[in-house]
Order: sequence, then structure tokens, then C-alpha cells
Amino acid sequence: MVRTYGQMPNQLFFSPHLRHLNVSRRQSGDGNSLLSSIKGLRWGEFIGSPDLDKKQWLLPALNANIGNHDSIGKLFPIHREAFCYGLPDKTEVVLRLNVDNKDPLRRSFETSTTAVVSWKFSDNILRIKLIQMNDSIWINLIDLQMFEPTQVVFSPNSDLLYIGTSCGLIRTYSIEYKSDTKIWHVKLANEFFAHKASISSLKVCDDFHIMLSASIDGMACLWDSNKLMYIRTLKPLPYYSDETITLTSISSISADIAIIYQSGKGSRLVLYTVNGDIIGIYETGADLTISSLCMTNLEEGTGINCIAIGLQNGIIKLLETWTLSFVCDISVGSIEPVISIEFTCEGRRLYAALASGKILCWQAISPSSPSSSSSNFRPKSIPNFRMLNPFV
Repeated sequence: MVRTYGQMPNQLFFSPHLRHLNVSRRQSGDGNSLLSSIKGLRWGEFIGSPDLDKKQWLLPALNANIGNHDSIGKLFPIHREAFCYGLPDKTEVVLRLNVDNKDPLRRSFETSTTAVVSWKFSDNILRIKLIQMNDSIWINLIDLQMFEPTQVVFSPNSDLLYIGTSCGLIRTYSIEYKSDTKIWHVKLANEFFAHKASISSLKVCDDFHIMLSASIDGMACLWDSNKLMYIRTLKPLPYYSDETITLTSISSISADIAIIYQSGKGSRLVLYTVNGDIIGIYETGADLTISSLCMTNLEEGTGINCIAIGLQNGIIKLLETWTLSFVCDISVGSIEPVISIEFTCEGRRLYAALASGKILCWQAISPSSPSSSSSNFRPKSIPNFRMLNPFV
């Protein structure tokens, strides 16, 4: 400004800016304000948002049953492609990205290789199978010998495979696929020693280059996925010796960490900052158990991010991440455990997998044009879901 005009002018505009063209959504400052001292806060556009009319997303856009032969273990969303896979238990997707030498941060997200790694086999050997090829077969990838794998997670940005074992040891392997020879090259990168009990959860956040590990004795550790070094241990207050960690999640926007502790008193959600400070605690009581967990990924300034917890009674509960206040309940239409939930499309789609094998997807609808009225809406594209079962 100074370079263009010289000295800063006293006034640039003689009339106020035009209102935002999309005025159909309600402002959270009108009766839905999270903080009474701040007016004009927007929740954003995501499933369950108070800014959206509940009638727009109340009915699922997808209601499918995958059947008993395809028992689902978890959902795996491809956020940038608005796609969601269903995976069997004890399997993990390996997505290898095309590397641009001019972009070391890997901001181009074209997938070059897609495979599935599984640790369902009884011989402690991790096997991998390509899913682009019809004649693909299981290939021995890593022989852990005496170590029994319990959790596996893959980091696409660094091509690292983290393997948690029943004794608490975590091994990190770098893996590379040569398409010309069709051979997987595996190398042990490091070993993590911190846990004394079986690993119950592993989560990677490539946006902040951190990895979170948790064990059944209630211990959670944060690791640097670049330097492959220990950072800190996360401890809840108060600490109960009979608690175990069942679920974890990391925000790709703020790096906040959500951990589910389970005990005879029910489930307890503890939300931490990446520095280990406790933001808030939410307890369900002895009658309810949290069976799934995920977080929205709205950019800062565009909305208020929320935590979604799936309960065993068929309710998905949304809590905002600032104070863990209640936002809304979403019913799946039956009393059965919600075993996995995931947001895609920046929260505009919410996928849920039920214990019976049913897959549901709610999606928000947007105005057909910026100048349209609130009663004239058109739905987005049909939700994309595919059951990825390499065993059939």
C-alpha cells in the first residue's frame, strides 16, 4: 500500500462492502453463539452445524448394507478425492504419492500406488497386496518373528509404516515400490521404546509431522515423524490406573489430540493441545461407551471445528473443540454400535459404519447459485463409498 500510494490515505472506501452473497445460512451470533462475549461467530458448513438447517442433511444420502461376508473394521477417507473406503479388521491402506522434485513438501497429491497391508495372519508376517491389479497376490512384506503386531499405520508423505506390537515396541519401516520390477523395498528406519503394554492405537498427522501412540495401560506418547524421536507423554487429570486407551484422533488443523479412555466407569474423552495441555474432558457415564471417534477439518477462521463420537446406542454426538460443549446428536436410526465415523469434503459429508454392516452417509447441500434463496437447494454428487476387501 505504501509502495503504491506513498503515504497511507485517510480513507480508501466511501461505502461499506457488499454483504456476502451466500446469505442463506444463519449466523451463529443469532442465538447460537458459542461464546457470549463474541458476536458473529460462524460454525461453518458441516454435518451437524447450527448454521445449517437440519432438514437439509437429516436424511442420509447413502444407506447401504455391505452384508455379512464383508465385515467392516473401519472407514478410510480420501479427503482430497471426496472418497471413502471400508476396510476389514486388521488392515491398512498404503497410498504412495507421486513425488515432484520441485515440491519437497509434497503438496501435489496424485496417487501412484494403492495397496493394502494386513496383519491378520497368525505367523506375525505383514503381507501387502496391490489393489489396482486384478491378478495381484499377497506378498510377504515384513517378518516380525517373535513380535505380534497389534496396530499399523502408514504415512503417505514420508512413506513410513509404523507397526505397534503386543509388547509395546513400535517399529518404523520405510517402504518403496518399484513399478518396473514390481518389488517392494523395505528398510527398518527406527524403533520406539516408551510403552510397556500392548499398543492399542497409532495415528499419524502428516500436516504437523507427528505420530501418536497409545497402549492398553492408558499411556499415550507423541513422536516426531521427521526426526523419528520422542516428544512427550500425555497424561490425563485425574489419572485412573484401571483406564485403557481405545481410540485416538489428531486434528489436521490445530494438531489438537483427542483420546478416549475406557474403564468400568464408562468412556472419557480428553482433548489435549499438541503441547500436552488439557483443553477439556467429556465423560459419558457408566451406561455409555464411545466406539468411534473423528474430527472435522475446517480451516481456521471459516468455522468452529468439532469432535464426533459414535456411541454404542446408535447415537453420534458432536462436541465443539473449544470448550467441549454439546453441539447436536445424530441418530443412525437403530440401537447398535457405531464402529467407525469419518468426515470428508471439509465436513460436508459424514460417513458412519454400524456393527450390522450398514453404511450411512449424511451430506450437506449447498445453494444452486450464490443469489438463490434458502428454499432453492440442490444436492451435491452422490457419496462415493467402496468396500475394499482384499481377502475376497
